[in-house]
Amino acid sequence: FIRGLPVSARPVSTITRRKKLVRRNTLASAMSGAAMVAILAGIIGVSLFAVRADEARDEAELRAEAAEFFVQETEYANQIARVSGNISQEFMAEDQGVDEADFRAFLIEKATEAQSVYAENPEAFSAQMLFVARYLSNRGNYAQSSEFAGFLIANGQTPEVGVQTGRVIQARNLRELGDRRAAEEILRDTLAWMAAKPYLLESSGYAQVAVNLALSTQDKADLDEAVRANLEQATKPGADKALRAYNYNTLAVLTSKMQDYEKTIEYGIKSIEFSKEADRINAVSVNTRSLNLVGYILHYKKDVALAKSYWPSEEDVMDPEKGHLRHRSMHRLYEAYALQIQGDHAAAYEKAKLAH
Repeated sequence: FIRGLPVSARPVSTITRRKKLVRRNTLASAMSGAAMVAILAGIIGVSLFAVRADEARDEAELRAEAAEFFVQETEYANQIARVSGNISQEFMAEDQGVDEADFRAFLIEKATEAQSVYAENPEAFSAQMLFVARYLSNRGNYAQSSEFAGFLIANGQTPEVGVQTGRVIQARNLRELGDRRAAEEILRDTLAWMAAKPYLLESSGYAQVAVNLALSTQDKADLDEAVRANLEQATKPGADKALRAYNYNTLAVLTSKMQDYEKTIEYGIKSIEFSKEADRINAVSVNTRSLNLVGYILHYKKDVALAKSYWPSEEDVMDPEKGHLRHRSMHRLYEAYALQIQGDHAAAYEKAKLAH
């Protein structure tokens, strides 16, 4: 300072004071540090436990919601089946006969009546309108079908499963009318709407919508998502055998589109196994799936012996209670194909004529 040089001395910093305090009181400082570490560890542990508890509670709530929605889906499907039976009985009771045009007009009348009193019982009347919308769509009356489906989608009282089913019907109608892009947009919007609600994301309804979109677009990402969703449903613990059979059959169709033929046959076999074990699947459905599997094996593996192990008997196919005309033609066609694989072209030609 006297020589005019910069002064390097400074007040002792807080950090330096703390260091000197620790050196002077080594034992006390060590004990204080250990206590602080213990407190900090306790705070972190409690926080992690709270986070895990929250996660467990969220997961439990999600599973409860998913289980509740599954019950709702099942009951809704049963309700639609009951509606179908009730409407058919009512129509026959009025001695209307079985004229297709009269029955269609009768259904439209019932659905129109349901619209006017919808608020009284949305669950029952939405099931009734969905049955009518689906019936009209299957019979090519797409405009009228879309009108009823659109009413259900727009009405805030419609159960979620009814909204989802209505959207699928509406998309199908648009696709059949040639507007594939609009149909796919509806299906994508439906998947996004369901994905925003985790319990819907895990539902069989989500898997069905994903299948509709994948089969329409044939896009790999859409096919992968449909396979994932249906495989999740098929392998879900405690799942109904009839639903498992349906999901595995769907997986066989999807993987055939993806040209993963080994998986196609694997899933087809599982579908047949669950179909035969399920109480709610009739013989006609079993025969349909069996013939589909036979076709997959013959086309993709050329293995006649393996195909024959799943081939329905001719008696079953010819029985009107177990088979129908399409079954009989498929049966003959696959017999022709098997003979062709074995090199007997003359016999194959005769079977093909029968199929034709």
